[in-house]
Amino acid sequence: MWLSFALVCATYLLLFVPNALLLLGLGFDVFWSAMLSPLVSISLYAILGQVLALVGIASSAPVLMAPILLAALAAWLLIRRKGRRVATPKVDRTTILLYLCVGLGLGTLVYLKNLPSPDALFQAFDTAQHLNVIQAFADSGRFSSLGVSAYLTAADKAICPAQTSGFYPAAWHAFCALAVQITSCKVTIAINASEFLMVAVAYPLGWAALLTLAFGGDRGKVRAGALVCMAFSSFPWQLIMFGPVYPNLIGFCILPSAMALFMLAFGGLGRRTFVTSVIVLLPCLLGLALLHPNTIFTALVLLMFWCARCVRDSIARRLEGRTGRLGTMLPWLGWLAFMLLCLAFWVFCYRLPAFHEIVTHNWKTYATQPQMLYNLLALTYTNDFCYNVAPQFVLGALVVVGAVCAAMSSKTRWMTLTYLVAGFILFWVATYTGVPGRSRNLLGGFWYTDPMRLASMFVLASIPCASLGLAFVGQKVARLAGGRYDATRLAKRGVSLFAIVLAAFALVNYFPGFYRSPQEVRRDPKLQNADFHTAFGDLCYIVSDVYGGTSPLSQDEKDFLTKVATVVGDDLVINDPSDGSLYAYGDYGIRTYYRSLTIPGAGNETLDSQRIRTWLSHMGQSPDTRASLKRTGARYVLVMDDTDVPFSFINLRGTGSKSRADFHGIESVREDTPDLKLVLKSGSNLRLYKIES
Repeated sequence: MWLSFALVCATYLLLFVPNALLLLGLGFDVFWSAMLSPLVSISLYAILGQVLALVGIASSAPVLMAPILLAALAAWLLIRRKGRRVATPKVDRTTILLYLCVGLGLGTLVYLKNLPSPDALFQAFDTAQHLNVIQAFADSGRFSSLGVSAYLTAADKAICPAQTSGFYPAAWHAFCALAVQITSCKVTIAINASEFLMVAVAYPLGWAALLTLAFGGDRGKVRAGALVCMAFSSFPWQLIMFGPVYPNLIGFCILPSAMALFMLAFGGLGRRTFVTSVIVLLPCLLGLALLHPNTIFTALVLLMFWCARCVRDSIARRLEGRTGRLGTMLPWLGWLAFMLLCLAFWVFCYRLPAFHEIVTHNWKTYATQPQMLYNLLALTYTNDFCYNVAPQFVLGALVVVGAVCAAMSSKTRWMTLTYLVAGFILFWVATYTGVPGRSRNLLGGFWYTDPMRLASMFVLASIPCASLGLAFVGQKVARLAGGRYDATRLAKRGVSLFAIVLAAFALVNYFPGFYRSPQEVRRDPKLQNADFHTAFGDLCYIVSDVYGGTSPLSQDEKDFLTKVATVVGDDLVINDPSDGSLYAYGDYGIRTYYRSLTIPGAGNETLDSQRIRTWLSHMGQSPDTRASLKRTGARYVLVMDDTDVPFSFINLRGTGSKSRADFHGIESVREDTPDLKLVLKSGSNLRLYKIES
């Protein structure tokens, strides 16, 4: 199965290639083309898929890649062959390799190593919906964020038991669906592979480009960024294990690339660079919005002070040589005007009806103000809200040092202001106990007032400060101890003291924890509190715990569903989703009738659905039920184990708001039910019947 995981990763890389070639043709260098290709790929595939859906053409890899390859060929012939280049800052190979090694190393050790299998299922609120939408995209070729549903093929739309389609940003779902179409892999493998590649490759490379621009190519500061961009426990690591909020996670991972592209466009690097970068940036902004709209507002928070500085500097250059109050005040008035424009845009979007459901959502407050102040400094941003991890005092100190250093220079002061604003938003949302719907929602509403997403934004705001802080400490140590160090063997072998400081930080920050097994604790209760906790040790433990929990499907059920998929083909299967078959469509491709637990009681549930789920086992005495079954065209009935799964997040039966009576007509089917023939059986509970009438 790991071979399938590797194949899916290779497929994603293959999907990046046409977009990298297009960027090369437009004049970007090799690194920038590779770095931007995940962002551009997800954006263009989502946009093209949306356009094709509107005109009724099914999307597939060849259909989506062909126009991009044609555009790449035209760009090579019309632009690159003529020697036209984008003025991108150079990033040396050693720096690129450092970012890749850190990303791939941590992605493997923290995430992949602790997955029980490459198709491990994240058990949480929206898991089934994400699985079903990806599978529906792959089956139908309809890659549209309008009318997103688990029933997208023409046949499925005709029998949908309750119309639940609507707008949902689905750029990531479309990207995963392409991998499913190409490799025929399980959707869970496509999801896990996309998370790994975006976290371990796209995210660190984006920071390599962004910090190169932010620090003017200062090699020490940029290389320090390689060790800190993955160093915070809250992002990307904790967001992998929360929600799941896959689209938000992927959006935040490619956001550094988008920010780098934005800074490249508006950084004053020449007309050609501006025009080309803006041409690439515009579809990418739409792509970010189709991942999740709050990525746009995250970018606004992270870049507004940089933009305001650019406005101020631009006005100052135009007024160069002028003295007096006008020459001093106008640049700062421009700075203030831009900030007020950002505030007006924020309030305007906050009041839009389209965002009402998002911005009025309220998560609980979870910390007092003194406790939250400690959390911000110790980098335990969401302790007592979600997962508790050990504090990161060294990294936290470097962030503060870097914020102070950044504030000392007009070129980097925007980093400090961004850090303070993002921190205040998280602080206020986590601690506010006043009237709901006021300042808390205005500040954090675009993130559902969700501390996990706001903590992720705060991490993105902290990374430039942490890079600056680590570089500052490394350079200070090298300056103070350089004389003594020059006589050592390491110095004579070309190892710099600055590199040793970076390595020491990595050792401290990424040090693993040591945890006693439950068996050891049972043998000796004194060992219960003998664990040695570190942030990354806790993260590895949490990944193992979250993905290694008891699955809602037993191994027998998984094996049985695999066999069912081969028997039923594309035929419709009547099922009770609360017996575990909720995952039969999204994870096994079985065309089930019920793909959600929320259909019973839905206001728009069809009469056919109501009859089937309550009267199927008595259809011999109910002509109406037989007629409803005939209208669906169903050929099989699937019955699985209806008992609770201990320790599973989703105890599918007998708990929660759903009554066992909701699907009584399906769960009470037996071998002697008229017009049904048993065709597959495993154990005493797993059965597949063929409808013979």
